[in-house]
Amino acid sequence: MILQAQETEIAPFFQPILSVEDGQIFAHEVLARKKTAEGFVSAGYLFSAETGLSDSELGELEEGLWRKALEKLKVHPDQSKLFLNISPNRLYRELENERIDSFRLLRLTREYGIEPNRIILEVTEEEFSGSLDSLRIAVDLLRAYGFKIALDDLGSEASGIERVGLLRPDFLKLDLRLIRASSRSPSVRKVLEHIRDLAFSLGASVLYEGLETQEELYFALEGGARFLQGFLLLRPGAELSTGKEPSLSIKEMVKFFHQKKMEALRQELNFENKIRLTLGELLNPFPILKIANRYLIDAYTVFQSSKEIHRVYITDSKGTQLSPYYMRTGEDSFRETSHGIGKNWSYLPYFYRQLRDSMRKPDDWGMSERYFDSDAVKDLIVFSREVESGAYVFLDVTAPRLY
Repeated sequence: MILQAQETEIAPFFQPILSVEDGQIFAHEVLARKKTAEGFVSAGYLFSAETGLSDSELGELEEGLWRKALEKLKVHPDQSKLFLNISPNRLYRELENERIDSFRLLRLTREYGIEPNRIILEVTEEEFSGSLDSLRIAVDLLRAYGFKIALDDLGSEASGIERVGLLRPDFLKLDLRLIRASSRSPSVRKVLEHIRDLAFSLGASVLYEGLETQEELYFALEGGARFLQGFLLLRPGAELSTGKEPSLSIKEMVKFFHQKKMEALRQELNFENKIRLTLGELLNPFPILKIANRYLIDAYTVFQSSKEIHRVYITDSKGTQLSPYYMRTGEDSFRETSHGIGKNWSYLPYFYRQLRDSMRKPDDWGMSERYFDSDAVKDLIVFSREVESGAYVFLDVTAPRLY
């Protein structure tokens, strides 16, 4: 039988996953390898629909691989963990009737005497044919028995934000394409930062896989990596690794990363102190004039005080614009427009954070994170403060270039 022949040829290889916290091996991902005359090659293609195997045959093939991997895990001297790939469709079909005892992997962990919390089920990027709510129920059932959940290839077409929100994975694996793009594009690096923040808010750990260069490792660290995987560190092997040293010291790379981040922080703090000094000395009190319910700003004084100030306007506490909009057009020139008066800007992500900062420290200027402004075509940082009761000035300041 073709399936039996394939089972005998397929073996598990174990790719180490290292922790940024201590540089040690945290777990191994199980990869399917097929023996050929030239040696072992990837056999991942056998688990796709293109092979022509039925779902039950694919399940048998998968179980055979799992058994071989669990047999080695059982006799491994430490408490290493395994990442096991499973397609969302097969995962759901096994638990379609919400019967946990029908799930093969639970049966196998009991058979081999392995605690489920040593198994991380890596839900692959394959398109799911059912409803995500149904998949969530299946995942919650497995989590209740101790299994951990990883979402593979975040950033691919199928592994979208909706899956992240519904499945609440314990691990988010980042698609390598995002890392490589981040090395060329600051805007993609921003996306990685937001994914890092999303993972943290959900209690998930970020894992970057497929690392091949030190540059990719650096951007993975910048993107909040807690775990790392790739040929740059350790290659997959036929046995679970024990005490192997990675080819590149993660601790040394983290040290280098820390040095670069400290340089950037010092640069940002110097810039912040410079702007705050200007605001405190040259723009205190802030030059405004109130006429009825409208405000006018002495924009010439504002723009002359600092070449970094790009834009200024005033809103009320609800975000409604009360003044004209003043924008720098040159070193000594600016443009005033009134068409924005009455518009509401409270949807801006920094608005209520700035309002909160003003409530906490009414005599100080609030400061946003840097963001890219598509109109200005550059990064800006927003400084804001309550200048009169219920009136808040917003200064958009050109952010300094970083490393």
